[in-house]
Amino acid sequence: MDTIQLPVIIAQIINFLILFFIFKKLIGNRLNRLIEQKKMTLEKLANAEREYQIMIEKTYGEKDEILNSARNDANKLLLDMEDIAYNKRQEMLDRAEKKAELIVAWGKKEIEKERLEMMAQMKDTVVGLALMLNKKLFKQESVDKDFMEKELEEILSTSKK
Repeated sequence: MDTIQLPVIIAQIINFLILFFIFKKLIGNRLNRLIEQKKMTLEKLANAEREYQIMIEKTYGEKDEILNSARNDANKLLLDMEDIAYNKRQEMLDRAEKKAELIVAWGKKEIEKERLEMMAQMKDTVVGLALMLNKKLFKQESVDKDFMEKELEEILSTSKK
């Protein structure tokens, strides 16, 4: 055992090389391909993860943008509704005011009509009283009714001024 046998070492080296080439041809290439495929899969997963994160960030940004837009639209709608309600209220107030003005105008006409009727009745009563008084005091009926009505009209017209 003390000597090194060169043919045995060479035979072992040749056996080792044969096994190495067989291993490389049969299993090594496949193993290399599998390792490369795993690397590519891991790279794809890493890229997919980055893209996923980018998409999530983009989606959150879009979500915030959509929410802000919806809030703005809701505020705009609220303001529009307030404007519509205010305009409707103004229209109703204007119609009510016009109606009230018409009622007041009608009331004034009615009051004027009543006043004129009362004046005519008062004039007839005053003329009748004056004629009766003239008849009782002076025992005459010769006082002209038209004359008394004209005088009464004149008195009333001067009292208005």
